[in-house]
Order: sequence, then structure tokens, then C-alpha cells
Amino acid sequence: MIHPPGARRRRILAANIDVAFLVCGLDADFQPNRLKRYLVQARQSGARPVVVLNKADLCPEVPRMPADVPATAISTLQGDLASLAARGKPPRCSAPPG
Repeated sequence: MIHPPGARRRRILAANIDVAFLVCGLDADFQPNRLKRYLVQARQSGARPVVVLNKADLCPEVPRMPADVPATAISTLQGDLASLAARGKPPRCSAPPG
């Protein structure tokens, strides 16, 4: 669910989502506070958040995540996408918000 600025009611974006892939690039646009907001929204929705840190080849030190949040650092240039396949296997319904 999202809350548009000034809105009085919630808008439903998706239903029956078990896993929410929160994808953030580790480039100059990476903002830890934005990721924290995404984590809060995913948890409030009832979905299990999985953090995917993309562009790991651009960041010498990958930021640490809370212990209760599964996180994967990937680089599409290095072909790391296969590591995500097991995270969304059936019977789970997964979605990348955003």
C-alpha cells in the first residue's frame, strides 16, 4: 500500500505478495534512509523483504543490512542474477516494488 501526499485513504498496489525484492543500486544515488523506508513499508504490508544491492562492482564495501533481513549484493556485469532465482521460487509470490 502507498500513501500519496495529501491522500486520506490508502491505495493498494498489489495483493498476495509473499516476498518483496527491494532493489537499490550501489552507485552515487544509493541512500540508506530510502532503503529503510522501503523496509518499513514491506514489513507493514506483511511481505518478507529481500534486499538486492545492485552494481556491487562499483562499491568496494557493501553496506551492512540488519541481521533479520536477507540481502544479496549482485553485479549484472558479472552475471550474478542467478543467485536471486531461489529467493522467489513457488509457492511464493514475489514483486519488485517501485
